[in-house]
Amino acid sequence: MSGTARLGRQSSETPVLRSLPVPDPTPIGPIAAEARTGPLPGVTVALPVLDEAAHIDCCLRSVLSQTYPRIVEILVVDGGSVDATREIASRFPGVRVLENPGRRQSAGLNVALREARGD
Repeated sequence: MSGTARLGRQSSETPVLRSLPVPDPTPIGPIAAEARTGPLPGVTVALPVLDEAAHIDCCLRSVLSQTYPRIVEILVVDGGSVDATREIASRFPGVRVLENPGRRQSAGLNVALREARGD
């Protein structure tokens, strides 16, 4: 069926299912799309963390498996972890581990904003 189904009513107020045509979308090629949106920005991924040794490996693997072509860097901003969070994060290529002396998530994001190299 090339349309979409809609529920309508006849004069007897009995619901009737009928199909309405849906217009074909105008194809937009990659050149037209880029002219509309411009080049993709470089992105910094910022992760404020505290004692995340149990999860940081999986989190960083997930970030590294993304298909976005312009991930410039990954910042792990540590709020004073006493576990192996910093050591695990520092093993990953393209990851910078920064200190967050404020310990809170908002302070960590502010550290990341100051250090970010992405657009």
